Amino acid sequence: MHNPWSSDWTRVVLPLTVLVLLEEKPAHGYLLLERLTEATGVPVTGGTLYPLLARFGDRGWVEFEWEHEVTGPGRKVFRVTGAGREHADALLHEWQLVKKTLDAVASRRRRGNS
Repeated sequence: MHNPWSSDWTRVVLPLTVLVLLEEKPAHGYLLLERLTEATGVPVTGGTLYPLLARFGDRGWVEFEWEHEVTGPGRKVFRVTGAGREHADALLHEWQLVKKTLDAVASRRRRGNS
């Protein structure tokens, strides 16, 4: 699958998207990768996701529990903490400000091209 977003946009959008998806439902890494791809249409790799989850853990925004299956190895199930919800709220607020600004600029541009 081709990534339609530049790496700059992926770095901007991915952290908020991960927090929102984990708020909806805790998940292990592979399931979260599937949910990210489904939600965004952008293929995300473990090499991108797992370091992000580690940083979020260091900052206290996510935590994990080991889930053990009868067969196979255990896996980490990630969930958002209260601090992670507060951070997601702040990011969503900032995103609304960015969106409002970009919508206004795009509107001016369209009027100027008419």
